[in-house]
Order: sequence, then structure tokens, then C-alpha cells
Amino acid sequence: MTAKPPVFYFLMQVRFNRITQMRQHVSAFQEVLRQDGFADFNEEFQLKVAWQQGGNAQPSIQEARRERWIFRNMDRRSGFVLLDDALVFHTTAYTRFSDCKAAMLKALKQLDVEVDLNFVQRIGMRYLDQITAQDLSSLGQWVHPGLLGLAGDMAGNLRYAYSE
Repeated sequence: MTAKPPVFYFLMQVRFNRITQMRQHVSAFQEVLRQDGFADFNEEFQLKVAWQQGGNAQPSIQEARRERWIFRNMDRRSGFVLLDDALVFHTTAYTRFSDCKAAMLKALKQLDVEVDLNFVQRIGMRYLDQITAQDLSSLGQWVHPGLLGLAGDMAGNLRYAYSE
């Protein structure tokens, strides 16, 4: 085991003002990304389901379809996801933050040229590290004890834990 497990998945999301006519700009944006090595292109629909229940009433269920566009490099290890209000860069080929930041900024600048973004609402990043441990009792050496929940505070051996 190494002291710092490798990052096996990284993503960065930039949320911006909603562009209701994003579909009109996808073709030009796709061409720029294609020339930059992200030639694998797909269009998908994302289904959003929301339900609400108050008291003893029947739940109210609402469904909404949302279009998204996927741009990946040919080995499918890095790519972008474009929504009408966000751009996401993701990779399983993480080397260092500066490379990911440069890729995102380049794509974001091109998107701004195409759609004239008004504002950025939020920027978020997620790193997923691979932890390989023979003995789960040593998990506290790899992960901050506060992230282990009760398993970090209780004596005994951890067999299985799930946290949301």
C-alpha cells in the first residue's frame, strides 16, 4: 500500500445561467472539442423524477426529461458533459489539477464564445481516491475518522458499512 492512493476519478462542474436554446450551439461547440481530441459524441436524455408527499396524501410524482450532450476522447477516459446550465469535465486519467483546470477553462471559454454566458453560479470538484486495504480495521489511516461514521468510533472489526 502507498501513503497516498491514486485518484481514479475526477470531475469538475461549472454551473451557469440556463441557456434554453443550448441545442442551437452544440454543433459549433462539438466541432471545437472534436478538434481538441474529444471526437466521441453522443446525445442523451436524462430523466429527473421528483416526488413529494404531505401527511396522509398520495405522493405527487413529477418527471422531467433533460437533454445532455457527451463529448469523450477516443479512449473514453476523459470527457465533457454539457447541459443547458452546466459543463462538466471528468476523467479517469487524472495526472494533476492544473491539467484538468486547463481543459475545463479552454472548453468553458469556447462555450462562452458560443452562448455568451451571463454568470457562473457554482464551481464544484470531486476526487475519488482508490483505497486498497487488506484489513478494513486500518481504514482510519486512509480516511479522516469523521468520514467513517460510527465505524470510526466503535471498537471491533468493520465488516460492511454504507454511508450516503
